[in-house]
Amino acid sequence: AALAVLSSHAAARVFLPLFLTVYLFTRRTEARRAVRGLAPQAVLAGFVLATYLAVQLYFVFVYDSPASAIQASLLSYFAFRDGIDLQAILGVILRYLQHWSPQFLIFQGDPNVKYSTGVVGQLGLLGLFSYLGLYWVVQNRRHPAARTFVWWAILWPLPSALIVPDNPNAVRGISGLPLLLILATGGLYVAA
Repeated sequence: AALAVLSSHAAARVFLPLFLTVYLFTRRTEARRAVRGLAPQAVLAGFVLATYLAVQLYFVFVYDSPASAIQASLLSYFAFRDGIDLQAILGVILRYLQHWSPQFLIFQGDPNVKYSTGVVGQLGLLGLFSYLGLYWVVQNRRHPAARTFVWWAILWPLPSALIVPDNPNAVRGISGLPLLLILATGGLYVAA
């Protein structure tokens, strides 16, 4: 499933390797215990997947070839295509924060009418409960599941924030939708 996701959308090719890397790093003790009980074939398959993810991260963030430069300029408008400077960094931070804004989640949604009604945000009133659920998760960040949600919350806007036009973008931020709905459910639970 991870290989299919990595060959689908550019946002998934950025989010999934980052998320899995952080997840396995934060849960390394449990991961080591789980690996000890696996068959050698499963360990080999996991190693192949980890190598593939590392290669994906390399091509997304490090490798600079004419083909990747053409793809970045034509398809994705990568924020750092002209180099890393203060203006580019501030632009990424601003676009990152726009994904958590009430305007995007509750009131207006994606500025592109193909992905939003323009009348209500991506989550509508559930966005209010997502904020409450995020507050609850941060308060309980010592719990392993809460740590996963915190890292997920930190990483999901990143693929879209690294792109210059159309921000916030619902399609590039799709990896956050399950998290936002889980947070909204937790927020409803806390509010009840």
